[in-house]
Amino acid sequence: MDEAIVLLYHHIDPAPDRPFAITPRLFQEHIDALLQHGYHVISTGELVFPAFRYVRY
Repeated sequence: MDEAIVLLYHHIDPAPDRPFAITPRLFQEHIDALLQHGYHVISTGELVFPAFRYVRY
């Protein structure tokens, strides 16, 4: 595949008290929904440097 949809989360915080912040639980729900709809989640590093997809730390 030669395209990507990029999502940006400003802050992930257990007690979000500022605009554009969400809880870790809500973030996980977003990721789960993406996976359930057939999306494959990768890091920015994997997007910019495709070889990173095959390196596991």
